[in-house]
Amino acid sequence: MALDQPPDIGKLAARLARDNAKVEKFADSLPSRAAQIAEAIRREDWMEVRRLSEYLVRSGQTYGLPELHRCAQAVCDDMNEPARRAGIGASLQRLLSMCRQSRRSAPGAPHGVTNSAKAT
Repeated sequence: MALDQPPDIGKLAARLARDNAKVEKFADSLPSRAAQIAEAIRREDWMEVRRLSEYLVRSGQTYGLPELHRCAQAVCDDMNEPARRAGIGASLQRLLSMCRQSRRSAPGAPHGVTNSAKAT
């Protein structure tokens, strides 16, 4: 596209729709991610907790969810620094809570990333 030509609105709209669908799909997956983390904690599989938390750090950044990114990063930081390990329980609780309620109203979620069904 030349600099003096306006953007193709149709192509832009299609791209935004695809991107929104990707964010929606990711947000829909967060409750199951919380269940996976909770199960790894129950099994005391800290390598899996770390792997899943690191995935959420990257995904929070990728999908424009800064609060999710910060919560997941706090878990990773607590796991990496022995002096902070005592606080990992609180960090994990914040992360799990955020993932479980993501479709109702995710803090930091872009507009439109909320549950279309009413929460009970």
